[in-house]
Amino acid sequence: LFEQQAARSPHALALVSGSERLSYEALEQRSNQLARYLVSLGVGPEQVVAIALERSSAMVCALLGILKSGAAYLPLDPAYPRERLHYMLQDSGAQVVISSGEVWASVGEQSALPAQSCAVLLFDDEFFEQRLAEQSTRALSQSERVQPLRETNLAYIIYTSGSTGLPKGVGVTHRNLKAFLSSFPDLISPNQSWLAVTTLAFDIAALELYLPLVCGGCVGMIDGLSSKDPLKIIEFAA
Repeated sequence: LFEQQAARSPHALALVSGSERLSYEALEQRSNQLARYLVSLGVGPEQVVAIALERSSAMVCALLGILKSGAAYLPLDPAYPRERLHYMLQDSGAQVVISSGEVWASVGEQSALPAQSCAVLLFDDEFFEQRLAEQSTRALSQSERVQPLRETNLAYIIYTSGSTGLPKGVGVTHRNLKAFLSSFPDLISPNQSWLAVTTLAFDIAALELYLPLVCGGCVGMIDGLSSKDPLKIIEFAA
């Protein structure tokens, strides 16, 4: 759905994050490059890629890139307790973690990697940036993925609070996500903006991030600090 919208309005504004502004074409191309790099690592449907990033354009690119590769993403909120992050990584069987040097310096030290081999990709690492730049910006075809992507494949995993025991991972498929977004046909129109203020680890973030991008709208990313301050939200919106 996002690829179709990007084809319809390539030069429309898709994402605002701080001083950065990305068109649909730019966001599509960047996420395609990440998807291709993930596939080159053998990542595909029913595999899990964890995301430990601050709210930024890189986070949105990572989400779309993972979905395009066919894998499911696991959001890791850097503010979460280390025990919870450690458990989620172990329990989900994540094979790749996408983060940044600053975030991983704290999250990585606090949470052990899964027992199986787990690659850590840092968006601000020169080697990773170079590998991404080498990838084609063209969208993946089904034949180019590790396995064909189906609507019944997982799109992401959200963990419960664990208030009654250990947190439990809840899998959401592409079909689930598509049905969820299609149930809000008139909520946003093309060229309208939507402020994304919810942590990625909370399910409603999918509505804030993806609905505008499949309807021709613009996502306004507010960082974690601003999202807790109503005056900051008003200032951002203005």
